[in-house]
Amino acid sequence: MLETEPNSGFGSRLLRQTITRELAGQLDIRYEREGVCCTIAIPLGSAGQQAA
Repeated sequence: MLETEPNSGFGSRLLRQTITRELAGQLDIRYEREGVCCTIAIPLGSAGQQAA
């Protein structure tokens, strides 16, 4: 794991807001020496739903 996490860029913020707010999911992003490790969990009920 890196000692300090890089600043969140536009893409990271967009992913986090979309997954957690729009899809009621969870996002875990880890910045490791070998690269980025990302785990995304989205409830099945959220998939394919459209806002009215």
